[in-house]
Amino acid sequence: MLALPLNLNHEDVKKKAYEFLEKVEDSKVLKGKSLDVKVACVMFAAASATKKRRKITTILEYLNTSEREVNRSFKK
Repeated sequence: MLALPLNLNHEDVKKKAYEFLEKVEDSKVLKGKSLDVKVACVMFAAASATKKRRKITTILEYLNTSEREVNRSFKK
């Protein structure tokens, strides 16, 4: 799981990430994007929402996607 290497393995972060992922999947905002992009956006948003901020570049060290693609998707 991505939360472990990022030191985000806290219940509140995981709960927020799950909520954000449900919203993204239900609204189909990121339809057609790779799972890595969705995970990066969700983890970045969850970390920010719980005041345990991580840089997007730190999150991308563990995923196979580009910063440009994540930034485009996160703006949606």
